[in-house]
Amino acid sequence: MLQQMKIGVLLPIVLMAVSGCATEDWVRTLVEKNQIETNQRLDGLGEQIKTTDQFARSAHERADAAMNRAESVDGRLTRLWSNRYRQRVVDTVEIYFDFNKADLSEGALIALLDVIKELQASPTLIVRLRGFSDLTGTRDYNFSLAQRRVEAVWRFLEEKGVELSRVQEITLGPSDDRRTPEAKKRRVTVTLMADVDSP
Repeated sequence: MLQQMKIGVLLPIVLMAVSGCATEDWVRTLVEKNQIETNQRLDGLGEQIKTTDQFARSAHERADAAMNRAESVDGRLTRLWSNRYRQRVVDTVEIYFDFNKADLSEGALIALLDVIKELQASPTLIVRLRGFSDLTGTRDYNFSLAQRRVEAVWRFLEEKGVELSRVQEITLGPSDDRRTPEAKKRRVTVTLMADVDSP
């Protein structure tokens, strides 16, 4: 009976020990499996975070580039707007006339052909014509003569294909500048102008 008692006591202990080991292995396997799944999920989340971070950096870089372009355009528009009426002189040519004449001489035609070449090379240029005369004669007559001289230059430019919108004309009449010789007063000053921001 003692032996039966020993078996009765030992058997449950052995069964508990064996079942405890099986439970411990099962728990260990389950924990390892869960840990592998968790690590895989964490790795996947890490990749998603990395992708999201790259996308956010790329979006930030594009936003910075767009902001820089917008600031550049804004600066240029501001400069253009503030300089919209400002022009700079590119070149000035004097076209001289004989006494009491408004006909273009051969030298005047050659000088005007050079002006036309510059206008064709730079479509943003405009031409300002200012007509003068000497002091000989009445003021009204000299004003009229200066106007005819401006019109002679203007017509020649138009005949050679210069758009009328690119030509500004001003008749100033007799020049009372005492330092300028009379022959130099009988002229049309051709000034090529460009906007301040034009090349």
